[in-house]
Amino acid sequence: DSLLDMIAHALHKRNVKIRVPRSCALLVGLLNDVFMPGGKRLVTRDKIRELACQYWVCSSANIDRAIGFKPRYQFERGIAETIDWYHKQGLLG
Repeated sequence: DSLLDMIAHALHKRNVKIRVPRSCALLVGLLNDVFMPGGKRLVTRDKIRELACQYWVCSSANIDRAIGFKPRYQFERGIAETIDWYHKQGLLG
């Protein structure tokens, strides 16, 4: 599962994926960079480039082997608790 799939599952929502051509997304980022004030930008060209990376892989396997690191939380539990906190703060409907 992807991060977005895990979040959607925890929210009991369906995850809808929409593919946007990179050139169109970069154009939107450019328009935001040029015409939107810094604090109002939802997406920038740099963010589009970052999101367009094909392989984002994160693993704690190396540190697990090197020093025996064991996380206190499973990732899914952390997502669930974070969403619960947002609900309690009134930040999610």
